[in-house]
Amino acid sequence: MSCGHDAKPEGELTTSFLSICAEVKDNRLLPEGYLPLEKRKEIARALGAGDDLAEDAGSTAVGDDPDYLTGGGDSLEYVVARDEMDGTPVSVRARLYYQATPPFYLQDRFCTATGPDAARLYYLAGHLDLVDTPAEGWKLLISDSGEVPLRQ
Repeated sequence: MSCGHDAKPEGELTTSFLSICAEVKDNRLLPEGYLPLEKRKEIARALGAGDDLAEDAGSTAVGDDPDYLTGGGDSLEYVVARDEMDGTPVSVRARLYYQATPPFYLQDRFCTATGPDAARLYYLAGHLDLVDTPAEGWKLLISDSGEVPLRQ
C-alpha cells in the first residue's frame, strides 16, 4: 500500500491524522461562498504551491452533489409514508444539533493510541459525570426549522 496525495483508499479506516494514508471521504459542510476548485488552484499557484493544495482544501468523494460546489449548507430529504401513520399529521419540525466528539472518534483513539495522552482521554471520557450540573443533557442547537405545516 502506498500513501500520499493520490493514494487509493484501502486498508483500515481511521480518524487519526497520524494514521491516515489516503482520504476515503471528506464531506464536511463548506462555508458559504467557498471558492470553486479552479479559483483555489489559481491561489495555490500564486503562492508557489501545486494544484494538490487546492484539491486537498476541498471535499473528497462527494460526487456531483451541488451542496459541495459553493458551500453554505446541505440538503436532506426524508420521505415518510403518511398512510402508515396513525392520525393525520399537520406539521413537521427539523432540528440539527452539533456533536462535538462522536463515539466512533473516541473508539478509534482508544483502539489505536497509546501513552499518557491516550490514557488521560480514556479516563476523562469514561469518568465524565454531568448529573446535576448545568451541562447535563446539554446539546448545541445549530438550526431549527420551526413547525412547518404539511400540505394536505
